[in-house]
Amino acid sequence: MRRRTIVTGAIGGFVLLVFVAAGLLLPNGMRREAVSELAVSHIHGMGMTPEGRLVLAAHSGLRVFDGKRWSIPEGERHDYMGFSLVEGGFYASGHPAPGSTLRNPLGLVFSSDLGRNVDLLALYGESDLHVMAAGYRSQVIYAWIGPEDAGGTFAEAGLYVSSDRGKTWTKRESDGLFGPVYWLAVHPDDGQTVAVLGEGGVFLSHDAGKTFERLDTEAPVTALSFTADGRLRLAVADRPPRIDEIEGPSGRLKPLDIPSLPLETGPILGLASDPVNATTIAVATHERDVWWLENGAQTWRRIMKEGIPQ
Repeated sequence: MRRRTIVTGAIGGFVLLVFVAAGLLLPNGMRREAVSELAVSHIHGMGMTPEGRLVLAAHSGLRVFDGKRWSIPEGERHDYMGFSLVEGGFYASGHPAPGSTLRNPLGLVFSSDLGRNVDLLALYGESDLHVMAAGYRSQVIYAWIGPEDAGGTFAEAGLYVSSDRGKTWTKRESDGLFGPVYWLAVHPDDGQTVAVLGEGGVFLSHDAGKTFERLDTEAPVTALSFTADGRLRLAVADRPPRIDEIEGPSGRLKPLDIPSLPLETGPILGLASDPVNATTIAVATHERDVWWLENGAQTWRRIMKEGIPQ
């Protein structure tokens, strides 16, 4: 498919200066929004940029937290699914914003400027990749296609991988993997290593999804992600929830040495770490609460409660 770039708009330098001076725009070009406009009804994905900003992919577009306040970046507010922040931007799929001229579904898209400009890479108008992840630096992309989504490029249900930004996809055998899949995470550098979370538990592959080994976890796992230096972290359903990490070559799981989340924290459905300093962590819960642990902090800070920025 021919690659297209959608430019969603720009503001002239003079107007931009006026808006910044008036406090309506942040210096980085992001608008301050009323709390009601910043609120989210669903959180579909999350990640952190090298500048330490948390990015949420919500039903009504992106939300960005810079450590102090929330904002909405410029660009159409697409319903991004399969959201995956990588070095230099993000990959996603999903559905166009209300009023957009883009066809539904978006297929595989990429943006290097938080959605202001969106590259339509592949599968435009054909596929919605709900369960998708990309390696932070390798940018190898994996997608899980359920039976209800099979057809066209993805002739059969199963795990697919692309190493050329979605131009071609290869179905993997996935020996040892069983049950529906809900979540994928890809090693930041080794495109052969992919972790899967599903009804059958947590599975890990080191041969690009040809074979999988099931990890022995004592309690149910509700989310997973790789840090930028290649450590696999798991959100474990406990009271309160905890975050475990695979310990080096031994493959053993150990609780991360961080402050405990508050007792009222619900199941974690989103997990992200700062790519520069992995001790800064954010989690999102089933109740649309978002908790933030900054490097060196002794307690977690709730920065969103039931979808409302705090």
